[in-house]
Amino acid sequence: MSKHPSSTTFVNPKAVQAQLQQALSFHQHGKFAEAEQLYRALLQQAPKHYEALHFYGVLHCQRGQFETALELISEAVSMNPSFPDAHLNRGIALHELRRYDEAVASYDRAIKLKPLSPETFFNRGNTLRVSKRYDEAVASYEKALKLKPVFPQALLNLGNALQSMNRDADALTSYEKALVYQPQYVEALISYSHLQRSLGRSELALNAAMRALSFADTVDTRATFFNIVKSIVFLDRHQPMESLLTRALSEPWGRPYELLTPVISLIKLDPVIEECVSKAVHAWPQRLEAVELFIAGSLEALACSELLLCMLQNCQSCDPDLEKFLSDSRYALLQLAAKGSAVEDLRFFGRLAQQCFINEYVYYSNDAEFALAQRLKDEMEQSLIEGSQVSPLVLLAVASYFPLYLLPTAKQLLDRVWADTINEVLVQQIVQPFEEVKHRSGIARIATIQNEISLSVQHQYEENPYPRWVKYASQSAPMSVDDFLHREFPHMSFHPIGKTADVDILIAGCGTGMQAIDVASNFLGAKVLAVDLSLQSLGYAVRKSHELGLTNIEYAQADILEIGAIGRYFDVVESVGVLHHLKDPFQGLHELVNLLKPGGVMKLGFYSELARSDVVATRKLIAEKGYGANADDIRKLRYEILSEGEAGKFAGVMALRDFYSIGECRDLLFHVQEHRFRIPALRQMLEDCGLQFLGFQLAPHILKRYAERFPEDRTKTDLNNWDAFEMENPATFIAMYQFWVQKRR
Repeated sequence: MSKHPSSTTFVNPKAVQAQLQQALSFHQHGKFAEAEQLYRALLQQAPKHYEALHFYGVLHCQRGQFETALELISEAVSMNPSFPDAHLNRGIALHELRRYDEAVASYDRAIKLKPLSPETFFNRGNTLRVSKRYDEAVASYEKALKLKPVFPQALLNLGNALQSMNRDADALTSYEKALVYQPQYVEALISYSHLQRSLGRSELALNAAMRALSFADTVDTRATFFNIVKSIVFLDRHQPMESLLTRALSEPWGRPYELLTPVISLIKLDPVIEECVSKAVHAWPQRLEAVELFIAGSLEALACSELLLCMLQNCQSCDPDLEKFLSDSRYALLQLAAKGSAVEDLRFFGRLAQQCFINEYVYYSNDAEFALAQRLKDEMEQSLIEGSQVSPLVLLAVASYFPLYLLPTAKQLLDRVWADTINEVLVQQIVQPFEEVKHRSGIARIATIQNEISLSVQHQYEENPYPRWVKYASQSAPMSVDDFLHREFPHMSFHPIGKTADVDILIAGCGTGMQAIDVASNFLGAKVLAVDLSLQSLGYAVRKSHELGLTNIEYAQADILEIGAIGRYFDVVESVGVLHHLKDPFQGLHELVNLLKPGGVMKLGFYSELARSDVVATRKLIAEKGYGANADDIRKLRYEILSEGEAGKFAGVMALRDFYSIGECRDLLFHVQEHRFRIPALRQMLEDCGLQFLGFQLAPHILKRYAERFPEDRTKTDLNNWDAFEMENPATFIAMYQFWVQKRR
């Protein structure tokens, strides 16, 4: 900080004090610009005015300018070492700069000067807590509460510290006391909700999350509600919940497919839908026509079911009973269109057409049904060539069996005037796919893809870009990589990256872009290079990135085995669900480690041998029946499995989300190349590549169970223990081993 110029002009102490009071008034009322102007003017007159220096430093602290704040407050302390508030605020600035030991020392000096300050003990506890000195933090919070019993913030943070020590009962008591004093304390409700969820008390957790959301509709309260509700199965209708879930899907508040468990349970409780589903399931595998499937008024009721319509538009349905109903509904639509029937409200059929596009036309149809759909398609194309009228119902029927962008006359549909329901389908099935084609031409290529296995994998994803997602959830403010890792692995020591700008990140195998968009949106200063084998997937990724207005992602086509040609080095590398599809996963990992800067971190994801036992068993059926990796055979396989039912031997596969679309089912059951691992093999790979294991990313309830099973492993990084835990709980890594590592310096 530049020195304040001295002045030979006489300084009137009363005038200076009045000016300070005016500055403080502005400051307290949030008028920072006016306050700063007065502080600066005052310090021009009286450069050694320690109060003005102190409060000017506090203002910088509130602006997040902690280096400047520390310099100003330290200058105030040097002028008046007996100023306890300055020591307190100096500690706060040091805390924000991660200079935790110095911060605690500053708080201790403040306490020595002012031993009865609950705020100082509170802030001291905060610093000790983030330093993982939990016992000391608890003692500091308890001292603050002894001095000021009604102190909800201290009770909240005491609860957080106790939770970090696995003292869950004491943590709950602390949160509950905070809420007694401040019933609308949103942060306490959030912490209480998360802890109840980790204890398996879903109803209490959800009630707290809904209370928090009712008091403050924010990114944090929405995310809390989302994370609590996503695993709940509803047994009774709940209209307020249906409205909340409709918002959570459409806005969205998280990845829409993660809400399918509660959403589908509520949809199936609707009496009209329940009756239609029951009819379809009872008749399966026979197809029901419209007059058999829909009772009087049910089409109108379906068109008014906002939650059903929202789900059909935003993610593929992943329920076998609902699939049978939707499959029959598609056939009913086809029959109505072929007969020239009139349907007044087309919203249900419009969203059904969108659902069919999202799941890549996964529903099975027999020869007669497909022939009728083909006939309607041919007739619609002829009508477009002749310039004659096309029935909206026919258009929706065709769009429910074939992607419209493949029609030679597709663009002619865009020249006509349609209702909003039809326009939504045309944007999804014509406008957006053509945008992706344009984007593909501008994608850079890094080296030539030569490896035989890589070429086969590329071919698969050119035919079926993976995964086909619809909406991205906006998150809270981005955080640094270091803050993220501290949050995910609070007990694990690692070397900080130390960067919040120009953080070079490689996404190796980005697919359709969701992972790259996550990283670009959520890490401070992220500069992302996202590569993939498939141009089709990359075109999809570029379109979605443009829709979101992201400018910090560069996409390129590359094979990980040839990635060394890039000639760049990265602070962070992520490769999740990719390396196990290479001919040699270890070679691929070695190539990526070579591009990682010393001290850089990686997120990796590999298939688990134990968790994929159901997949392996299903592949035996595929081999026995000679099913190929094409859409028709995938539909036939799924039809066979669905006909066997959820009680059959393939129930485990039916429970997986990837079973419910063509591309994802192909990835799940028909992949051209797949390796599966056990934890000892992964540990050896990491050791051979000089990588330190930081921890698995898993749901809180799984981490809690592990902590109860192996309480001595505080950092949760003992891979021998994790191997034993997985043996006892084979489904632990059903979504892959996903974990972070750091390259040793």
